[in-house]
Amino acid sequence: KIFHEQVTEELAAGEPVVIVVDMRGVAFANRDARDVFKEGAGGVEIGTALLADEGFTEKLAGLFMRYSAPTRPVEVFHSEADAIAWAESILAG
Repeated sequence: KIFHEQVTEELAAGEPVVIVVDMRGVAFANRDARDVFKEGAGGVEIGTALLADEGFTEKLAGLFMRYSAPTRPVEVFHSEADAIAWAESILAG
């Protein structure tokens, strides 16, 4: 297994998780990063909240979503509190 999948599955202990990714300050994402984003973290990741600033990382997050076609809900947020609230709502079903 890929390291991030193994770690996520171990931390989640088999329970579903929504991951909040802080992309603020990211200047580049290579193909491996895009593949990780597309596939998610194993079978336990049921959603991803992308925390971005209102500049470049917001555009990068939009490109990730458009071209990677993730198989789970993914949303972009500017506020950490909003990202966490959304993650909690996904977990609540």
